[in-house]
Amino acid sequence: MPTAVFFLATGIAISSLFLSSPAEGNYWKYGLGVASILMLLALIHSAPVVVQISAATGVAGVSLAYETRSLALISLLSAAIPVVHLIFRKSQSRALKRAGVLLCLPLSYLVIDEILRQIASGRFGEVLADRQSSQLSRDGLLGGRPEYSAFVELVKRNPFGFGLGIRPSFEDITAGKVGLMRVGMDTSGWYVNRRMFGTAVELHSVAWDLWVQISIFGFALAAIFLVCYLRTMLALWNRTSSHGIALGLFVVFNGLWDLAFSPLYANYYVLAVGVATCLYINQGSDRRNLFRSKYRLPRSNTDSHSFLQPVNGGTDG
Repeated sequence: MPTAVFFLATGIAISSLFLSSPAEGNYWKYGLGVASILMLLALIHSAPVVVQISAATGVAGVSLAYETRSLALISLLSAAIPVVHLIFRKSQSRALKRAGVLLCLPLSYLVIDEILRQIASGRFGEVLADRQSSQLSRDGLLGGRPEYSAFVELVKRNPFGFGLGIRPSFEDITAGKVGLMRVGMDTSGWYVNRRMFGTAVELHSVAWDLWVQISIFGFALAAIFLVCYLRTMLALWNRTSSHGIALGLFVVFNGLWDLAFSPLYANYYVLAVGVATCLYINQGSDRRNLFRSKYRLPRSNTDSHSFLQPVNGGTDG
C-alpha cells in the first residue's frame, strides 16, 4: 500500500504543479505540500520510528515556512503521537495501553495550543501572526473558517441540502450572507459571491459540501469517513510495530481536518487516497491475509514443481 500511496501522491503533486494556479503562487499550501509529505512518509514507512518522527517534524517546519498552518499542525501531531506509542506499544496491560490513548488527547491539545501561540506571537513571521490574530478575534478557533455560520443558516432553510447541480436561490444566498456577517466577514468580495455562492454552494468543508450535494446521505457518508479515521487511529495504536505509523497518522489527521475545514471540490483526490489507505490499515488489522495473494513463490527446490503455491491450503480455480 505505501507504494500505491507514493505513486498516487506523485500524481497529485504533478497535478498541483502543472494543472492549477494556486492563490498567491503558494503551491505548497494548495496541493503540493500534502502530496510531498505523503510521498516522503510512504518512502520511509519501514524506517525506524525515530526517522519517521524526524521527517514529520521537518515537513512541519517547511509548512510553517510556506504559511501552511494546518499542514504544520497535522505533521507535528503525526510526529508527537508515535513518541507516546513508542513508550506504550509493548505493554501487556490493557489498562496501561488505554492510559496511553487517553494521554494522546491532552498531548494533541498541547501541541496545537503551543504552535498556535507561537504563530500568534510572530515567531513564524508577521503574515501568519496577523492572520492568526484576525481569525481568532472573529470567533475563536472556528473564526478561521467562517463558512460554518453560513452553513448553520442554510441548514435552517434547507435541512435536506440542495442536491446535485442545484443552484442556490436568491433567498438562500441572502441567508448564507447573513450568517457570514454575524461573524464579521465581508460579503461583498469575490470569494463569497463567486466561490461560495456562485454556480453552486461551496462551504469549505468536505462534510458540509457533501450535505449540500447529496443531503442527509452526505452527512451519513461523512460519518462513515469519521468512523473509518478513528478506527484507523486505534488500529495503528494497537500495533506492536511502528512501521508506517507516521504515514497512517498523517492520513488520519489530514482526513479529519479536510472533513471539517477543507473544500470537497479541491480535495477529493486526497480524500480518496486517504480513505483507501485507512481501509487498508483497518482491514489489515482485522484480517491480516485479506490483501495477500493466496499464491506465493516457491521457497525451496522441494516445492519448485509449481511456480505458484497456494497459501494455507488454498486451491487453484
